Amino acid sequence: MKDKKQRHNPDIKVLLEYANSIIATLREPFLVLDKSLRVISSNQAFYTTFKVAEKETIGHPLPDLGDGQWNIPKLLELLKEIIPEKKIVTDYEVGHKFEHIGERTMVLNACQLRVPKKIAGIVTAGIKEEEEEEDEELILLAIEDITERKRLQEELKGSEERYRRAFETSKNVLLLVHKTGGDILSSNASARELLGYSQEEFLKKKLWEIGMVKDDKGFQEIVSILEKEGVVHYGDTPVKTKKGLSINTEIFLVDKAKVIQCNINDITERKVAEEALKEAEIRFKTIFNESMDGMLLAYVGTRRFAVCNPKICKMLGYTEEELMRMKVDDIHPEKDLPFVIKQFERQAKREIELAEGLPVKRKDGSICYADVNTSLITLAGKKYLMGSFRDVTERKKTEEALKEIVKAKSAFTSMVSHELRTPLSALKESISQVLEGMLGTLTTDQRKFLDIAKRNVDRLARLITEILDFQTLETGKIIFKIQDNDINEVIEETKETMNIIAKEKGLDFILNLDKDLPKIKFDRDKISQVLSNLVNNSLKLTEKGNITISTMRGNNIIQVSIKDTGPGIREEDIPRLFQQYEQLERKTGGTGLGLAISLEIIKAHGGKIWAESTFGQGTTMQFILPIEERRRRA
Repeated sequence: MKDKKQRHNPDIKVLLEYANSIIATLREPFLVLDKSLRVISSNQAFYTTFKVAEKETIGHPLPDLGDGQWNIPKLLELLKEIIPEKKIVTDYEVGHKFEHIGERTMVLNACQLRVPKKIAGIVTAGIKEEEEEEDEELILLAIEDITERKRLQEELKGSEERYRRAFETSKNVLLLVHKTGGDILSSNASARELLGYSQEEFLKKKLWEIGMVKDDKGFQEIVSILEKEGVVHYGDTPVKTKKGLSINTEIFLVDKAKVIQCNINDITERKVAEEALKEAEIRFKTIFNESMDGMLLAYVGTRRFAVCNPKICKMLGYTEEELMRMKVDDIHPEKDLPFVIKQFERQAKREIELAEGLPVKRKDGSICYADVNTSLITLAGKKYLMGSFRDVTERKKTEEALKEIVKAKSAFTSMVSHELRTPLSALKESISQVLEGMLGTLTTDQRKFLDIAKRNVDRLARLITEILDFQTLETGKIIFKIQDNDINEVIEETKETMNIIAKEKGLDFILNLDKDLPKIKFDRDKISQVLSNLVNNSLKLTEKGNITISTMRGNNIIQVSIKDTGPGIREEDIPRLFQQYEQLERKTGGTGLGLAISLEIIKAHGGKIWAESTFGQGTTMQFILPIEERRRRA
């Protein structure tokens, strides 16, 4: 027999030793039986659980172990069917009373294993005398002692039915855990829903297999604390679901005699909300403190400051501590306080958000200017205004300087225009006298060149008039002669004046007037000037088709439309139409002030003027005048 063992392949020995090592480390008792139910291998868990020695086990028939304690008819019958019927036994529960350890409930799992005779020879070395078969048929038997678990389950079922109903229906996630071994004994519906395990799956798990503690050692440490404290609280503990997801939870472990009640609260949403709040606070503080604008938070009720940022401290020259003792009234010039407080109140009511160009008093007494943009926020039930102060002092100075420049430009333009009028009038009169033959008969060429000169003098006179009109409107010094007038009459007069140009270009001049319009108050000459400007522009740019002027009544307004069939205006150019000195078509000549003058005249009458156009399809210029007087006072 010894010679046979020496001839075995060393690799097979290694593999067998590896398999035996795995068997030895199993927590549950484990046996390897031959087909006659003789024990040929076992593990330490079997010896410990059933209080038997190795020499009393290996090589002995299973029914003879422990003075016949394993002579369990149901078990033996089941095992004898495994090899001939190739049967697999799964979770077979059997109860038996042992002499040394008492009544036990066991769950058995067994299957057939066919191995080469060389391996079988190694396993059975010293047991079998001969090798009669090519393969050896063995039985693997795993034994799980569930006596204590069974007892606790039965005890729990019989004594705590009322608790069970409350436990099962609780919205909190609840688990019952064996106090000694850490086995999960029960779970409620909330636990199964949250973690994804069935009740049966929970019963096969230890507490540390779903998180909470690292291992059995960590569990025993918790048990020790529980025995002293009665309750253990974990504020933020990850728990793993069946799918491997980690859930943030808050856990209370409560000592319940032989079991531990584990209360788990899913705080994932709260955690997300807390993180979002923390992130928002950090972001807000960063934006608040790093803002290029000065920031002040003031309580609406008292106008006292609650928070400030470094920028406002630098802007005003105060420390944060100083500003926290101050209120809105303290950082503005006294003479401007009524206006500033009024703006503050309007911002608090959300009538406005932005107060432009507010005077602000620095610590050293100097004055700067700020645009103050606000938002209304509620903190602890109190309303606060968050004010963003943008220093516009330089802009204010620039605006004032620009006003002076514009004023000087206007004065210069007015002076030059007036100075040009006198010699221009004399030149115009001289040319007219020559053309009329007062200085002798003219040749054809002389008359031709004088006509050209007269037209250019007339054009220059119109340009000067437009410039002076615009300057007068811009400074608000123009005087309007407001009287009751018929807008249709003014339109008809405009047509009579302009119809000659329309005929020369072969254009139709169409009027589509509402004959039931009432008379309204306006300056006849100024509105005639607006109509002339608008119609003149249409005539210049329209090469074929027609010009149509329409009137209609609206809600307390009269609307006038001048529509042409010209080239139209690009959408991006429309906003430029009413700007000073702006000409979209340079070839038409002029100052570019006609529409700007028209805009000021219509605005002065309390009306509105605008353009509508589709490029390539013509333009419609429209303005409205109020039926009831609401013109802008000069």
